[in-house]
Amino acid sequence: MIYVGLQGSYKSFEIALFQDKICLQTVSGDGVQASSQFLVFFQKLLQKNKKKLSDLQFIAVDQGPGAFTSLRVIIATVNALAFETGVSLVGVDGLDALAQETCDLVKKAIREPNKVVLVSLLNAYNNEVYYSICDNKGYKKIDCLIDELEHMKASRFLFTGNGASLHKELIFEILGDRIVNPYVPLSFCSAKQVGIMGFLFWEEKKNIYSELKPLYLKTQTFAVR
Repeated sequence: MIYVGLQGSYKSFEIALFQDKICLQTVSGDGVQASSQFLVFFQKLLQKNKKKLSDLQFIAVDQGPGAFTSLRVIIATVNALAFETGVSLVGVDGLDALAQETCDLVKKAIREPNKVVLVSLLNAYNNEVYYSICDNKGYKKIDCLIDELEHMKASRFLFTGNGASLHKELIFEILGDRIVNPYVPLSFCSAKQVGIMGFLFWEEKKNIYSELKPLYLKTQTFAVR
């Protein structure tokens, strides 16, 4: 089975080519120029690995949330590819992928993980973040979210994502020693993680589409408990 994982929710894009469960190669480019570079990188990746578009069973795509323009350009391009070739698209929630990739990276470094709450934050600009906490997702002003976390019944928190890096000072100021701080070098999920999750969805026949829409979360709010 030949398929691709794709991440392009912020200022860069990354493409990972898979054969069965093995990642053959990844390439990345400037998201600002995604409209002109993406298809070139995509085609070169296939050619270097002696593959064709017609070989692909599906393309797994990070649907966001993320930067509006970057996300829109990448998803519009992939939708055009699907329309032209008939390749299936598998949608992956970027917050879910970020959380899973973070867990896989740090699970051996955290003592008593059942007492740690993972907080995945992506930059939503204007001092807002897209967040995923336990089963809750949405977007909020960062100060409001941190205030809610301060009163949450949890022992410790582990933060990940570019929203966490951006607002690191505020997070440490309010939550202090309740923060677990193993090194998490993730700004957002990788294309490889998108491909891994896409493969699972494909096997389960979930989230398979002929056209994708971005997940902005701006129309949704969820209370954190």
